[in-house]
Amino acid sequence: MGYSVGHWEDDYNFVIDTTGLDERTWVMNDGTPHSVNAHVQERWTRVDHNTMKVSMTIDDPKMYTKPFSLGTYFFRWVPNQKINEWLCVPSEVLKYLQEQGDPAGPFPEGPGQRLGGGRRGR
Repeated sequence: MGYSVGHWEDDYNFVIDTTGLDERTWVMNDGTPHSVNAHVQERWTRVDHNTMKVSMTIDDPKMYTKPFSLGTYFFRWVPNQKINEWLCVPSEVLKYLQEQGDPAGPFPEGPGQRLGGGRRGR
């Protein structure tokens, strides 16, 4: 719901910058608003052979006094894992999250996992 451009920062970090978001949408499910000036940055990092980390930050000077984190999530590849095909439609999101997309949890030496909407852990 915006314009996204990605680039490789180095061999292990892929950065996606998104602007031009529709201001009728929310930042999080709790109704946190944003303006058309919002800038969302996703930082995908390959932590190790089996682990991906994504950190998301929003900067919206029209709505907020400083940038804030939307959370850091970890995803783990399981050897011989079956990857199903998923369509990008809202009705498939819950099923996808339950079966494939749930974060693997925090990195063993890192801080606890932060989830959007002010919740802690799962």
